[in-house]
Formats: sequence, structure tokens, C-alpha cells
Amino acid sequence: MTVIREGSIMRSNSIKSYLLLGLTGAIASLAITSPALAQRRFGSPRWNPPQPSTPVISESESSNDDDVQAKYPPGDVNLSPDNPNPNAPADDERTITVTVYRPDLFCENLIPRTEQVAPNQATEGAIGHVLKDWAQGEFRLAGYRVQRDDSTRTVNVDLRIAPDAPRRWASLSTCEQFSLLGSLRNTLLQNPELDIAGVEFTSQGQPLRF
Repeated sequence: MTVIREGSIMRSNSIKSYLLLGLTGAIASLAITSPALAQRRFGSPRWNPPQPSTPVISESESSNDDDVQAKYPPGDVNLSPDNPNPNAPADDERTITVTVYRPDLFCENLIPRTEQVAPNQATEGAIGHVLKDWAQGEFRLAGYRVQRDDSTRTVNVDLRIAPDAPRRWASLSTCEQFSLLGSLRNTLLQNPELDIAGVEFTSQGQPLRF
């Protein structure tokens, strides 16, 4: 009959606990001092410490930036509430007189009014006098571009809505369409010195149709 003493069992358990504690400490130390080595020996950790983030521009964002630059190259006239008419002539600059048309209070007729523009930018100056009224508000224009076809004497006015404007083209009422496009068309066609026979309106290159 084998007799196992209680003291021997306690010493054996103590030795096992000591060895287990030592082994656990060695693994923890190895994981702290050499994460790569610990990963190779004991497997991939379940949690990785966060690394410094780097901004990433997605392919779609990059292409959108390229599209904006292509549609609005240098030469566009940019509007803002603080500068609604960038083409306004300076006080000491030589000017010529053009007739600018704006709607009456009932949005039924266009009322002529004379304005001063720089002779070398007469068309842009006339357009600027109309569009300065649209440089703020819920439907806000952020800029425009003018292109002329000398063979047909046709002018294309490409209008750009501000990205943060809550209203878009489809929201314009008949009165607003008349106030904006009607005023522009009449202003461009009724000034003989501008020598314009036709007017087209686009937005980001797309024809405007209502």
C-alpha cells in the first residue's frame, strides 16, 4: 500500500505553480520585447495596436477633381457673395455703355438699364451685371464661362451652381427662369456693339432645357 503524504502533494503543487508562472512571464516578456518573434512562435495576436493613419484619396474622388478642372479650366469667372461681379471695371478704367435687362416686380417684362463695362470685356461685363444678382441665396451661382463662335456669332454661357447651394436647376420657377435666362438673353442680343446673333445656355457642358 502506497502512502502519499500531504506535505509532498503541497510541495509538488507549489513547484508546478512556480513553473507555470515562470513560463507565462517568459511568454509575456517575449511578446512585449519582440512582437514579430512572438507572432511566429505563438501565432498571430488577436489585437494589433493602432497605427498612424494616412489620408487616402479614392479613385472616384481623384477623377472628380480631374473632371472639375477639365470643366472649369483657368479663365472661368468665379462669383461669391463678397465679389458678385468680378468683371466690374475699376473707377479709373475706360468704359463703354451697355444696356442690361432685368425683370420688373411682376416678372412680366424686362426693364432696360444702362451700365458701364470695360471695352475689352464688354460681353463678360454685361453678363456680370445680370449674374451679380444670383451670387447669393438658396439658388447661388458660383461662376460662369463665356465662349464665342465667331463664324455664327453665337455665344455659349456655361453656368455653374455653387456646390453647397440647396436648390438646383429643376427647382427654378417660371419667373426665376425668366429673370435669369431671359435677362441674359435679352442683354446679349439687344446690344449691337456686342455683335451677338444667338445665345446658348449650358451647365457643366450640358444644355439647359426647361
